[in-house]
Amino acid sequence: MKKILFGLLICGMAPVLVSSCKKEKKVDCTSAAKRVADAVQTYAANINSANCKAYKAALQEYLETDCVTGLSAEEKAAYQSALSGLTCD
Repeated sequence: MKKILFGLLICGMAPVLVSSCKKEKKVDCTSAAKRVADAVQTYAANINSANCKAYKAALQEYLETDCVTGLSAEEKAAYQSALSGLTCD
């Protein structure tokens, strides 16, 4: 009986152990901020659809990281709203 319970315990723990071994993607906040700065400079220098989309993507990626820690939920919502209002047509 002990062997059966031990086997069930091992089978039950296997998915937890395997899923916890995934490596999380480390975010380099300095690089992410630089991508946003570079994208906005490129967009400001040459306003076109491709540069707008690149800026929008870089900013969206940055806002989704853990790098933006000093913002309240309201401030993040305001940035997200401004980002959504940026049309790249």
